[in-house]
Amino acid sequence: MISLLICVSGSDEVRIVHDLATRYADRVSVTRRCADLAETIACAHAGPVDAVLLDLETRGLDRGTVSDLQAAGVAVIGLGGVSEPPYGLRYLLAREATAEEIVSLLETACAAAEDKAPAPAAAQPPGEGKLVAVWGPEGGPGRSFFAANLAYEMHLQRVDTLLVDADTRAPCLAQFAGVVEENAALLTACRLAARDCLGATELAGLSERLGEHLRLLPGIGLGTHWSEIREAAYEQVLLCLRECARLTVLDIAPGIADELDDYDPLAPQRNTVGRQTLAAADTVFAVVDANPISLTRLIRETELLAELGVSNLHVVVNRLQAPLSPGQAEAMVRERIACQSVRTLPVDTHTVQRCAWDGAFLAEAAPRSALREKVREIALAMSPERGGAEVDAQESAGVVQNETEGRGRRRRRRS
Repeated sequence: MISLLICVSGSDEVRIVHDLATRYADRVSVTRRCADLAETIACAHAGPVDAVLLDLETRGLDRGTVSDLQAAGVAVIGLGGVSEPPYGLRYLLAREATAEEIVSLLETACAAAEDKAPAPAAAQPPGEGKLVAVWGPEGGPGRSFFAANLAYEMHLQRVDTLLVDADTRAPCLAQFAGVVEENAALLTACRLAARDCLGATELAGLSERLGEHLRLLPGIGLGTHWSEIREAAYEQVLLCLRECARLTVLDIAPGIADELDDYDPLAPQRNTVGRQTLAAADTVFAVVDANPISLTRLIRETELLAELGVSNLHVVVNRLQAPLSPGQAEAMVRERIACQSVRTLPVDTHTVQRCAWDGAFLAEAAPRSALREKVREIALAMSPERGGAEVDAQESAGVVQNETEGRGRRRRRRS
């Protein structure tokens, strides 16, 4: 006997309930006729329920709602006049479906749920673009500064690059890039994705053009808006990012541990964005401050990185100065952390402050500084276009000059 929740309105609800009760009462039991999505989700988690029949025209329905219902372990079936299941649904019925068709699909869906069959592959194939996550432990080791300048160096190598502010705690990349009128572009992208309205074109339209090969997707605006980013929607954003640019650099917040609420398991988690980004990234840069406290925090977080499947890990030791040498820093990290490479960046407080106050990148504010040269070396090593080959110095200088001249215009443009 299948226990069924129904969230369907009007004559369709009356017809379906009547037909199931009169012809298939021995196979399906309509446990509750829900008035809205909130009641449907609450009843699904309260259980015991096997399946939910959900009208696709229900107000507020999106990927987050479907994800919440699927998290309850129930089979979710959509009812509507569309050709393909939207919002991540696996099963779809035509609005005029007969009771026999409904019962048949219910039995198929419930059997798959009991067998814990894996969800089918996403209909939208992943793009060829690469995702690079820039992360680091608590304490402000310089994640955002490194992410911004890494993206800019890739732009100077003529690699189509998108810089994304995915920090749900302290978004700041718009200020680093000198963008005055910032908007919550990432939040807007997630809202579009939740309604299946986001594609590479829409995502590109939300971004701010910083240079010929560089765009910025600002974050969530105020840090208090983090709860509006839902897991299912952000997953679609990550898929679109691969189609939107050859290389996407994402700056994420430090926290990656689960913060589950025993009283409300459906409550959004602030660290979900970081966890999803790290799990999806092709390359992860862990930026750590050159002091024992920051290094210890990084070592303690490596187990969580492994749980997320991070394998292509590169450690960047920032603000290196005496008494720690580059060789000592690399040996210390490699002894305790399994990583692909260890890079060091020298301390240069004056240059960093100048970049922050001017809203400029290192290549604009201090193109010949040792700090800029180190970041440039990292970018050259990971370039997907040139395979690490040296960029002609004169060519790079010309691009920097053109971008520097256009920096004032960039500041005046809207985000």
